[in-house]
Amino acid sequence: MATIIDPQSGTIKDGKNASKPEPEFLRRVARKTGISEAYVAYIASFYLTLLICAILVPTGILVGMAFDATGVRVSQQNSGELLLQSAWNYLTKGWLADYTNHAVFPGALSILWYFLSVLPCAILDILSPKWASSFKIQ
Repeated sequence: MATIIDPQSGTIKDGKNASKPEPEFLRRVARKTGISEAYVAYIASFYLTLLICAILVPTGILVGMAFDATGVRVSQQNSGELLLQSAWNYLTKGWLADYTNHAVFPGALSILWYFLSVLPCAILDILSPKWASSFKIQ
């Protein structure tokens, strides 16, 4: 179902043409500025994207400054020891080697990470506590 924002009325219409009101904050901003709620939502989304970029880009620059192109920590260049070498040796040569050297391990690890990251939101959706209802999309 496609979601359509009507710029004139500032309401969201789903595929069944059921109209849902925008959040109250967008309404207040739209009333104060004289802009429709849909455009206020577009502007808010744009500024949120800029905020995320303003956080991620400096973080990437700082991480890039800490390591050189080979993955060696700049402060460890004299020793030549890689940052995660000890963890890699433990995973590939320790007692876990039978599991981590198997061809299925990368796919299983990514699926496990996905389900573990989705689990808190799924539990909140199933239990549906009163305080979490304001964070639901639908």
